[in-house]
Amino acid sequence: MNGSNHRSSSSSWRRRSLIIVIGLLDVVYVNISLAFVVPHCQPIMTHRRRSNHHRLKSSKNRIVDIENVSLFDKTDDDEPCLAGDNVVASCVITSIDGVRETDPPRIIGVAGGTQNKLSATINLCKCICGAGSFALPYVFLKDGVIGGTLLMLFCGYLAAFTMKSLNQSRTMISMDEGIPPTSYVELTDITLGTMASRAVFALTLAASLGVCSTYLVFIGQTLASLSGDVHSNNVVRALAPNIDSSTWEIIAATIVLPLSLIRNYGVFAFTSALGVVAVLGGMIATVAYGVFVDPGGGFMEAIATACQSKMWPDSFQDAVGGSFGTIAYLFCINFLTFPIINSMRSPAEDYDEAVNMSVMGVWIINVVFAVLCLGFYGDETHDLILRNLGNSIYLSALKILLCVDLLFTFPVVFLSGRQIFFG
Repeated sequence: MNGSNHRSSSSSWRRRSLIIVIGLLDVVYVNISLAFVVPHCQPIMTHRRRSNHHRLKSSKNRIVDIENVSLFDKTDDDEPCLAGDNVVASCVITSIDGVRETDPPRIIGVAGGTQNKLSATINLCKCICGAGSFALPYVFLKDGVIGGTLLMLFCGYLAAFTMKSLNQSRTMISMDEGIPPTSYVELTDITLGTMASRAVFALTLAASLGVCSTYLVFIGQTLASLSGDVHSNNVVRALAPNIDSSTWEIIAATIVLPLSLIRNYGVFAFTSALGVVAVLGGMIATVAYGVFVDPGGGFMEAIATACQSKMWPDSFQDAVGGSFGTIAYLFCINFLTFPIINSMRSPAEDYDEAVNMSVMGVWIINVVFAVLCLGFYGDETHDLILRNLGNSIYLSALKILLCVDLLFTFPVVFLSGRQIFFG
């Protein structure tokens, strides 16, 4: 028994350490965009404008008018403009004659796709909210109600500010050259150079593939625990008894990898909506267990108990070392934003508002959820709140909903890594 507890404790510590490391790495390269990208855009783009003029002057050029979306110069030997594929709706080719080197580039807007503001907001919500939400009650236990709320506010503001900064940098380059950068790596290459872009490439690819790997492992272990649970009459046990975690991981990969080949990000608005519903369903199941089963005192008692809990962390080390990584892991999704921007119909006008709505909505829901769970369980709150649910139908429902959520999140996260790797 002690050996089992020791392994569980070691596993929990490794998981928290991994979350902290990933969160801090994400914040580091998020702030690269905040501190360096925008200030460097203008001088570098001035140099690139001259090279664009040279190309326009020295070849038989054509400009592609993409339904008031963007222009970019093409030669007769270039590939034809392709409609669809989440890039443009249609193409109109017009010849340009008499372009002088001193003429400014003729631009008709910023490149976009087919996704509207609502679907972008849903996709962003899905990227932010997930299984990490169920670790937040423990964060509030360690940091206090006010401390945890302010720390989440800071991380949410940092994430929103830097995500909008990336879009502003992308828009500036688009207006100067007519061709928007399509990835975090390409934006860094234009503004900071090759060495910085290689660093961002490595970090983004590691984050994308690393997160996707943890999703598959979590799904496999969770479904295996349900499949082998002889004490509960859950649906997984009834349909597929005694299946090990490796088999579940293979099954999950078989389901999600074909979805990850889809290029149209607008398709994921539907699956992201299902994922958001799954997360909200898991939160509702957790709150319902606290209201009706354990401790069963209702909302007002939970709120009263939370108000009696500590308001601030005991030390700076507890606030940053023990909790900041968990919250940063939740909010810092900058490496996922470019596919969403690229898929939007009008990113320059709509993306910032989509970011504000998604971050604010997720922040409010998670703060309320964390405070209620802290009120239910107090000092007995576990690092993952599902451990407080006991072996019940509520726990089984929460585990299944979390697996559904991750199945729908996987393609969104995987697409970011695939986009920078294959272009």
